[in-house]
Amino acid sequence: AAAIAAAGSQLGYVHLDDNDGHNDLHLALLDGVLTAQTLRRTFEALHTSGYEGNVSLELHPELPDPLAALQKSREVLSEVVGIS
Repeated sequence: AAAIAAAGSQLGYVHLDDNDGHNDLHLALLDGVLTAQTLRRTFEALHTSGYEGNVSLELHPELPDPLAALQKSREVLSEVVGIS
């Protein structure tokens, strides 16, 4: 949230992914170190900053079930930040 506030109007793109804190694993949201509270604060900061751009989610294509990871991440966004 602090980085978003610092970027202000210079923020041009938001990219989400989750990992284990050491490797760039591109897990489903909340399957790694990302918490619902951090995700909520991130989207609150985006809203406060007036960000109107896109938000992408990167998932690793070799996850056991990439489609399930995508569906889970969409459910997380719907529940945590009200995005459907």
